[in-house]
Amino acid sequence: MLTIRDLKAAAAKVGATVEQDSPGVFQVCAPDDKQWAEGSCVHLRVDFQELDGRRGDAAWAHGEIEDAI
Repeated sequence: MLTIRDLKAAAAKVGATVEQDSPGVFQVCAPDDKQWAEGSCVHLRVDFQELDGRRGDAAWAHGEIEDAI
């Protein structure tokens, strides 16, 4: 299972950073003066938060992190 640690390692390889907005919601911030190809934006949202504001389960997190990486 992939974790936020894996997301941070993959982001660091390209000079990006990961910020946590809330439980289960993260932003992968592109390096300065760069954009992500998907969406042409500087923040890639990784969201596995449930409707009640709690972080979703590990399998859901794994899928979202896998998509981001």
